[in-house]
Amino acid sequence: FLTLLVQVVNAEVLEEKFKQKYGKEWNVEINDNTNSMKRLIGYNIDIKNKKTEVKSLTVSNEDIIDSTLRDFIQNNSDFFDINAEDLEKGKIEYDKSHRKDFGSGNWYIYYEQKYKGILVYNSYLNFIIINDKIVSISNNFYPNINLSTSPYLSKEYAFNKVKEDTNYDSINLYNFSLFIYPDETKKPIAYHLAWYLLIDDWKYFIDANSGEILYKETTLRDNTITGTVTGMVYIPNSKFSQRLVNIS
Repeated sequence: FLTLLVQVVNAEVLEEKFKQKYGKEWNVEINDNTNSMKRLIGYNIDIKNKKTEVKSLTVSNEDIIDSTLRDFIQNNSDFFDINAEDLEKGKIEYDKSHRKDFGSGNWYIYYEQKYKGILVYNSYLNFIIINDKIVSISNNFYPNINLSTSPYLSKEYAFNKVKEDTNYDSINLYNFSLFIYPDETKKPIAYHLAWYLLIDDWKYFIDANSGEILYKETTLRDNTITGTVTGMVYIPNSKFSQRLVNIS
């Protein structure tokens, strides 16, 4: 109970400090599992002037967007508990503005977390930038990871473990790789070096040291849809009025 109380107090202090620095209009959601800021929305942070060599962050400035956000994270590490070196750039998308007063358009930036070069499962750090201003941040980075990244068990062992569990006569392996797997059923979160295997209609995470099946899930319901969805979005307490943005 005492630990939980301390975490609640720390989260409240974290939120208050962020609002003091960037404006009380921000709506802040705290991640109870990691005790860090999970989602921020409702106001804006102007980043255009952080890079004086450009007047507006348009479609040709992807590298500047990336470096600017890395600087922002590094300068606010107390809030996000993220090391910029752990950022693995996913994709950066640009959507030309539908309004003249948002001349520089809209950016959607997606990062994943890596630990010693290995991706952390289910991690993300996403930004929405409109007219050179950060208007939304979504964060699911995992703090305090400390484990060896050298697997004791081979991928062949993990494959045989899966084959034994499925009880199939034969299985097809479509993908495999090492991941850091955060077990959020444990308090605090337990981290495992794990083999990820995609076989037939299942995906598995096998502990790369103990051989334990950490997680398995059918992929039958999975379906990949690509494209851009655009709609009218209103951000509470924002100085911006309702606008047309990419909401993919």
